[in-house]
Amino acid sequence: KTAMKPPVFTDQNLFNTLSGYASYTVPMVSPVIIQAVLLIAIMMTLGAWLDPACHYSIKKRFLTDSRTYIQLFFGYFIFALAWLLYAEGLDFYAFDYTSMANPGGTVILCVLYCAAIVSLGFVIALLMMSHQYGAQLVVVFSAPALFLSGCAFPAENFGLLASVVRLFIPSTPGIMGLASLSQNGA
Repeated sequence: KTAMKPPVFTDQNLFNTLSGYASYTVPMVSPVIIQAVLLIAIMMTLGAWLDPACHYSIKKRFLTDSRTYIQLFFGYFIFALAWLLYAEGLDFYAFDYTSMANPGGTVILCVLYCAAIVSLGFVIALLMMSHQYGAQLVVVFSAPALFLSGCAFPAENFGLLASVVRLFIPSTPGIMGLASLSQNGA
C-alpha cells in the first residue's frame, strides 16, 4: 500500500488569500491585545479613582462634570488609537503582514473600535467602582474574546449564552471588520 500514489491535496486560503492562516493570526490577535491593555489601564486607573476609599478630587469631577469625563475618555481613546493604527499600519507593513488594503475604512473602523473599547472600560469601571479585580478579569477573558469573535472558532457552534455575550465585546466586530477592511480590502 505504501507504494501507491497518495491522493492529490489542494487547499485554498480562506482568510488571507496571499499567505494563508499564519499571517492572519497576528492581525486577528492584535485587536484583542489592544483591547486587553486598554481595559486594564482603564480599570487600574479609573477604578482606583472611583473606589469609595479614594478621596481624590478627580472622582467627584469624573462623576459630575461632563468635561472631565470627555477628557478622560479622549485620553484613553488616543492612547488606544495610536497603538492600533501603528499595529495596522507601520508594524504590519514592516513585518510583511497584509494590511491597509482599504486605508480609509481601516482608519474609520479603528476609531470606532477604540471608542467602543473605552466605552466598555468605563462601564466596567463604573460597575466595579474599584481597581482590585480589573486586571484579573481582563486577562482571564482575553483568550475567550478571541474565540468569541468567530474568527478562530466558527460562531455557528456557540450556544445561546456565548452568542449573546459576544455581541457586547468590542473585539467581536473589531476583528471581523479589520480582517475584512485592512486585510481583504472590503
